[in-house]
Amino acid sequence: MNNTTKEQHASPSDSEIEESTVNVREIINKYIFHWPVFVLGITICLIAAFFYLRYTVEVYAVNSTLLIKDQKKGGGVAGDDLLNELNLFGSSKVVDNEIEILKSKTLMRKVVNRLNLMIGYSVEGRVIQSDIYETKPVEIGVIEIDSAWYGRTLNLSFPSATTYVIEDPLNRVKMSGLLDSLQRNKFGVFKITRNPNFNKWRKLNKNLINLSIRNPLSVADQYLGDLTVTLASKQSTVLSLKLQTTVPQRGKDVLNTLVQVYNEAALADKNKTTQSTMEFIDVRLKLISGELTDVEKDVEGFKSTRGITNMSNDATLFLDNVKANDVRLNEVNLKLSVIQDIQRYVNSTSSEEKLPSTLGIEDPVLLGQITQLSELQAQRDKLFATVGANHPNIAIINKQIESARDGIKSNVDNIFLSLNNTKKALQGNESQNPKLY
Repeated sequence: MNNTTKEQHASPSDSEIEESTVNVREIINKYIFHWPVFVLGITICLIAAFFYLRYTVEVYAVNSTLLIKDQKKGGGVAGDDLLNELNLFGSSKVVDNEIEILKSKTLMRKVVNRLNLMIGYSVEGRVIQSDIYETKPVEIGVIEIDSAWYGRTLNLSFPSATTYVIEDPLNRVKMSGLLDSLQRNKFGVFKITRNPNFNKWRKLNKNLINLSIRNPLSVADQYLGDLTVTLASKQSTVLSLKLQTTVPQRGKDVLNTLVQVYNEAALADKNKTTQSTMEFIDVRLKLISGELTDVEKDVEGFKSTRGITNMSNDATLFLDNVKANDVRLNEVNLKLSVIQDIQRYVNSTSSEEKLPSTLGIEDPVLLGQITQLSELQAQRDKLFATVGANHPNIAIINKQIESARDGIKSNVDNIFLSLNNTKKALQGNESQNPKLY
C-alpha cells in the first residue's frame, strides 16, 4: 500500500513540470512576437532622455566662506579687557545674528542694484533661450527704471558700433541712443556700457538680445530663496554660504558682492557706534570740566574767607605761566596728532579709509583740499560701480585725486614742521622754568 501511494503522488508532479515548461515557452514567444514594439519604446525613451539632458537648464551650487570675528571666542589681548567691558568700540558679534543679517532683504537688494540683476540677458536658441550673462556684449547700469516695464521683455540691437536700439515687441515702441553715455527716456535713467567683447559679439551674432525686466524686490527674494547660510561647525565662527544658480559666474558675483555689502554695513555700524561713543565722552568731559571749575572757585572762596592768602604774586604768576605753557603744549600735540591722521589718510589707497577729524586745524586751504579729495574719491567710487575700472572718466578722476593728494601732502608737511618747531620752543620754556620745592 505504501508503494502504491508514493507512485500516485509522483505522477502529478511530473505533469505539473511539463505544463509549467510549456507555459513559459508560450509567454516568451508572445513577447518575442512583439519585439518591434519594445525596440520602438526603448528608442523613444533614449531620444527623450537625450533631449532632456541636452536642453534642461543645469543648476550649479556656488560655495563661499566668511569668517566672523567674534571677540568672545578669543583672539583678543589682555589690554583690551577694559575696553571690552566698557563696550566703547563695538561688541562681540553673535554668529546667529550675522547669519540673519546675511540673509536679510536689505543686503540682497543692494546686491541686486549694484549688479543690475533686475535685467536678464538672453538670446533665442534652436529650442530654448540661452542665458548670456557671462558673454553679454554690454552692461546696462540702471540708475532709475520705470516700474511699468517690470515683467516685460525687450529686444536690444546695435545698428552701429556706437548706437543701440531697444524695442518693445508688443507695441512696437523703439528707444535709441548712444552707447557709453547716460540716457534718459521712457525706459528710465540708465547707461549702456560696451564690454571688451562687444565688437567680436557684433560680428559673430546677428540675433537680438532679449532683455527681461523684473522687479528688483522679487529678484532679491528669489536669490534669498536660493541662498543658504550655515555655520561650518559649532566650535568655529566660519559661515558657509551656498547659492543655487544656473550661471556659475553670476553666483560668484552675487556671493562676492554680498560679502562686500555686508562688510560695508558692518563698518558703517561700527563708525556710527564709535561716533555716538565719542559724542557721549565729549559731553561727559564738558560736565567734568565745569564741575572742576566750580570746585576751584569754591577753594578760592574758602581761602579768601579764611585768610589763607600766603601765596606770593610771583608764585601765582609762575603757576599761571606753567599752566598756560602746558595748555599750549597740549594744543600743539593734539594738532600734531590730527596732522598725522591726515597724512595717513592721504597716503592710503584704500577706498574704506574714512575722512579723518580736522579738529583744531584752522588752515582754510588745507580744509578745502581735504574736502575736495573726499568728494573726488566719493565720485570715483560711484562712477566705478556703474562703468567699471577701465572707463576714461575713472582715469581722469584718478589724476585729479593724485593732484589733490600732492597738494595736501605739501601743505601738511609745512604745517607739521611749523607745529614741531612750536612744540620744541614750548618744551624749552618748560625746562627753563624754575622748580618749586
